[in-house]
Amino acid sequence: MLSKTTTLSLSAVAICSALAFGALHNPALSSPAARKAVPTVEVMLVDIPFNGGHGGYLDNGKKGLGSGDLFFVTGMPVYQHGTSHRIGSLDAVELILSARHDGTVTEDGTYRFPGGTVSTHCIVRHTDDPNRCSVSGGTGDYLGVSGQVTYVSENRKLNMNVMRLELVR
Repeated sequence: MLSKTTTLSLSAVAICSALAFGALHNPALSSPAARKAVPTVEVMLVDIPFNGGHGGYLDNGKKGLGSGDLFFVTGMPVYQHGTSHRIGSLDAVELILSARHDGTVTEDGTYRFPGGTVSTHCIVRHTDDPNRCSVSGGTGDYLGVSGQVTYVSENRKLNMNVMRLELVR
């Protein structure tokens, strides 16, 4: 018959062995990377009108559209796709870098939604298909967000651009 101390010691060894075995064979317990939450992706389709907000154009280069010219806008309405429901606004600037590729530009934008903002940045050629910009961060409810915004289509009948925001948290 085993003593009480020996039984407790063997029980402790058995429990520790079971925990160690579980940690070795359970990725959720064995690896800090495995314990990280799986990223979630929020997808938003939005409509942005051709005109709206307050904006302008600066002809900085040779007379006419070309390198160095700047387009800018604040308060451009952002609508839930296919509706007239305004869900935010967009402040953006586009600088023409080159006339090559139907225009190579750098774009910076901030989508303003209730609860926070989403910032985007890219250098894009207008011949790229699709046109994509990276999500470089956010504030408020969007703090720490990454992802991309993709130009989906142009609706000339409604004078709207359709954009797809993929926000990774």
